[in-house]
Amino acid sequence: MSSHNRNPMGKNQHPPVLKADDPALKAALEKYHRQGLTSNIRISALLKADHNIDIKDSAVKRRRKELNLMGSRVTTATIPYDEALQLILSQMDADISKGRGLANIKKRIEFDDGVHLTRDFISEVMHAFDPKGFDH
Repeated sequence: MSSHNRNPMGKNQHPPVLKADDPALKAALEKYHRQGLTSNIRISALLKADHNIDIKDSAVKRRRKELNLMGSRVTTATIPYDEALQLILSQMDADISKGRGLANIKKRIEFDDGVHLTRDFISEVMHAFDPKGFDH
């Protein structure tokens, strides 16, 4: 086996992929995260269409992980219970008419705070803290 590196510059037939610290990629991924998009395949297609950034879905997955942009299952499992509870309760308190449903609360948390929580967890908290809101 040869100790000589035949490709010292590391260039091969593949173009370089943007790193997670690239401002355009970071802004786009955070924007899609706040919109509630978690499909790496769909995000890859949107990056190509909207920003002309050609990046594979597996690289999107790695970049999202590096930026801590996780889906609802992982976030719900790792976020402290009190913090998740406070996010939901603050959205419920902001709803004076108590007319916002589960999907609306979930989307508002995603958009306002950039945190994805599972529907089941949000539903449990909403039922526990406002059971009369579900008596329609």
